[in-house]
Amino acid sequence: MRILWVKVGGLWPLNTGGRLRSFHMISELARRHRVTLLTTHRPGEDPRELATRLSSCERVVSFPYAPAK
Repeated sequence: MRILWVKVGGLWPLNTGGRLRSFHMISELARRHRVTLLTTHRPGEDPRELATRLSSCERVVSFPYAPAK
């Protein structure tokens, strides 16, 4: 099965319960399915670590995003 997971608000760093839950769900799904993750990161954050940790995903794409002030 092909799965597209979209997570606005970022997934890295793994410093909240919601991010941890999403990370582990994506990791488990990617063991048996073709998962593409689309997420965001704040300016100055490096999303490459997330891609390294989710290497079982078919593709990890992160776009810079600055929340409105």
